[in-house]
Amino acid sequence: MLDSDDDAASLSRHFVRKGMSDLSPPELVRFLSYEDVIVRSSAALLLHLSGGGQAVFLAVLALADNDKAYCREVAAYVLGQFGTPDLPFRSESLPVLGHLLEDTDVDVRLAAISALVHLGGPEARDAVLSVETDASAEVRRLVAYQLDLLEQSPETVAALERLARDTDLDVRQEALESLSYLRGLGA
Repeated sequence: MLDSDDDAASLSRHFVRKGMSDLSPPELVRFLSYEDVIVRSSAALLLHLSGGGQAVFLAVLALADNDKAYCREVAAYVLGQFGTPDLPFRSESLPVLGHLLEDTDVDVRLAAISALVHLGGPEARDAVLSVETDASAEVRRLVAYQLDLLEQSPETVAALERLARDTDLDVRQEALESLSYLRGLGA
């Protein structure tokens, strides 16, 4: 017996992913634009693992320009880990994700930040730093939370010090935790 909606959603995800597991990457792309979040996220997760060629990558890029925010969000999610662990389209994904950081939808911006953190490197770090002053406290909190996962620089520490003085309590707390972690590493 399922005790909560979370258990039901978890079971649904399991069966959807199991049903999709034999699909090819081009077939999975079709499901990225489904309204149902379980279907969309399951297809995205499977694309993380299986990757795909140039045609699949271009189809994901097209979603990054879609009118629907949930399509742009899933595109960011996929681009951050497409073809893990090799990430064959990392360099092509970075500018697209940088553009998605300017999206009007907060969830798209959050997905772009997480994707950039997955890709890593100085370009990703600099892109994440560029939204340190985003109007959304959710975005600033995620920046503060994830900056310690990226390649460190004096700019990273300075950004976290500024975020530690943010007007939002949750942002300040995340920044202080990240600063504490970095200082423990000698930053």
